Amino acid sequence: MKRPGKGFFLSALMSLALALPCQAFAGIDVEDGYGDIMQSLLQSDADMFADAIQARLKAGSYPYVRGARLRSLRAATRGATIARFEYRYAKNGVEAVRVYHARSGHSIDRMLGKFNREGTSSSESAETTPVAEDADIRTDFSERIYYPADTASNIRVAKLPPKPDSKIDAVHTGEVTSSGEPRIIHGVDAELKILRRIEYDIEDGIVPRGGEITGHVSQAVCPSCSQALDAFTQKFDVHGKVYQLNTAKAIGGPAPSAERLASNRSSQALAESRKAAVGRQIDPDGASPSIRSWSEDASYMARLEAEEAVEGTASAAGCDP
Repeated sequence: MKRPGKGFFLSALMSLALALPCQAFAGIDVEDGYGDIMQSLLQSDADMFADAIQARLKAGSYPYVRGARLRSLRAATRGATIARFEYRYAKNGVEAVRVYHARSGHSIDRMLGKFNREGTSSSESAETTPVAEDADIRTDFSERIYYPADTASNIRVAKLPPKPDSKIDAVHTGEVTSSGEPRIIHGVDAELKILRRIEYDIEDGIVPRGGEITGHVSQAVCPSCSQALDAFTQKFDVHGKVYQLNTAKAIGGPAPSAERLASNRSSQALAESRKAAVGRQIDPDGASPSIRSWSEDASYMARLEAEEAVEGTASAAGCDP
């Protein structure tokens, strides 16, 4: 995994970034990510979302989710983008972190309904409309019972409508649907859901502007979400990095970088582990899972620092006096 810094210098830079004017540090960079820590964080969130889908499957009536439709549901579950953003900030002189967890796509009920009838496919449509969104936002909120309860430091990000006049939005094609509503693409991307929730939290006074984001995404960030990241940065003076698992292979041209190759390997490893896990988790004849609690594991930055401390101790122990 490409690392933002090392030990003492990392802590010093983070404190400095929170103390000095945000404009000097503004900007969220997107880079290829890789490594065991990133895979572990994303797999943990993927398991949580898959458990929620299984819980809803058992609680509802979906008699046709069998055979090919069950296989399609499993493919859609493991194919959904998982995003996990840590938002670090200082409030009343105290540093804190709030972690936002999101899955791309619509509510679970809408997802399951798609595979509970004839003529289904293995993926959800990226297109949606304002009328459909309003109903689905309410459904998604009601499905909070299948997820760990939100805490001050961990949030399952439900769908939210964009704030009036907000520029943090998905790409609008300029076209309209058959019902005359705007055609919206990428409106349910995991990254956009998180940015929209942080926007709500900042404007509601839950967290301050000018914080630092460390994000992890299970797929490459699309142009629509890159545009939303830029708009978010400009509005709230936020800085940081978003690490993506990049599946793109170099075809012609220069050889791919070591980081790109490592990201490709991590992407493949996560895809394989998600496929195996979903095969066990999503089963109409299986048990309804227990609702998970948020992990008390340290944040990504803290885990990196702990890992570096262990490496430093091991290196020191191997030195001759």
